[in-house]
Amino acid sequence: MDATKRCARCGAPGRSAELEHRAVKDSPSRGGADIWLCVNTDACDQRKRRGGR
Repeated sequence: MDATKRCARCGAPGRSAELEHRAVKDSPSRGGADIWLCVNTDACDQRKRRGGR
């Protein structure tokens, strides 16, 4: 997995957390956005509470 990908929720890099791709509808003029989210939401929430990264 690419090391530049980070979870949009907790900030964990792709190399230390399993991430899944999500396409998010944004304003039509911007054409939406691609984000990555942790597959393991429990671990993600714990990282977010601790300040992430």
